[in-house]
Amino acid sequence: MVRQVGVIGLGNMGGNMAITLARKGVAVTGLDPSSAACERVAAQGVAIAGDLAAQAAGSDVIVLSLPKAEHVEAVCLG
Repeated sequence: MVRQVGVIGLGNMGGNMAITLARKGVAVTGLDPSSAACERVAAQGVAIAGDLAAQAAGSDVIVLSLPKAEHVEAVCLG
């Protein structure tokens, strides 16, 4: 059973996924460079990770919701 879900990318799609999971009782942590996106989901019960390392270390499953392939590559490969 998944204990902690991390969502990287809290825009329209990722943010709403994170909020929906949190409303269903799933422990969710989000990460996004936009403070506005973080504030929006935090107000709905989603915890915000301090950085990518904390997000990865504290998650059983990570969902990427990023707009472009180069964003995915930057997050996954550095």
